[in-house]
Amino acid sequence: MPSKAIEQQLLSIPAVKKAGLLSFEPACQGTINKTYQVETTLGRWAVRLNQNDMPGINRQREIDILTLIQGQDIGPDLIAHDVEKQCLITRWVEGDAWTTDDLANPDLLQRLKVKLGRLHQIHYNNKATYLMARIIEYILFFADASESLKKAISESVKALNQTGFWQKQNRLLHFDVHPYNIIGHENPIIIDWEYAGSGHPLLEWLIIQHYAEKDISEQIPRFNMPEEHKEASRLIDLLMELWQS
Repeated sequence: MPSKAIEQQLLSIPAVKKAGLLSFEPACQGTINKTYQVETTLGRWAVRLNQNDMPGINRQREIDILTLIQGQDIGPDLIAHDVEKQCLITRWVEGDAWTTDDLANPDLLQRLKVKLGRLHQIHYNNKATYLMARIIEYILFFADASESLKKAISESVKALNQTGFWQKQNRLLHFDVHPYNIIGHENPIIIDWEYAGSGHPLLEWLIIQHYAEKDISEQIPRFNMPEEHKEASRLIDLLMELWQS
């Protein structure tokens, strides 16, 4: 999109127009969203223009969760939002994104544990965001995935159900703590809360371990549920394979 057209699109957002647009530049052009670093008279903002939604995403729910965690130094400061215009504005988070190696750094992991520990203390029970419910959406969306993969996912879900694991999904999780979604090393802030919802903290850490591409089990919280840990780890790996299919 030409620069002038982007400028007009940004100025069509009431909060940006009111704040006074000084400059902007692309920050992230993903398959789902386009994000711009926007300079205004009120400070530097991240303006995200949402595009096609993937399964498991609900824009109003994301705003509600960002509102819930405001002031806890976990995620970005919420500036404005407009679900109809598919727009979310947060204060720009200064710093570098983490790398895969950072996820295996004991000192950095300890800082992340503090932030996620704060998040996981929040009781949140939204059945639509349970991983078990989202898996149904994912399998329908990735209809071309192999039958053997879909069968393995189904068997893993059933195995976890037999342990009672799916009855323990009442804490707030980010669900996508990819290194690119962690900004800053001294005081890490987690961005992109599109997939946040209800779950067990074990799932969060297994997702992080998957992104770390190595065993970090000695450095993550202990949940004293070995059977669930093994099966949930298998399920996360299977789901990551599904997402890449």
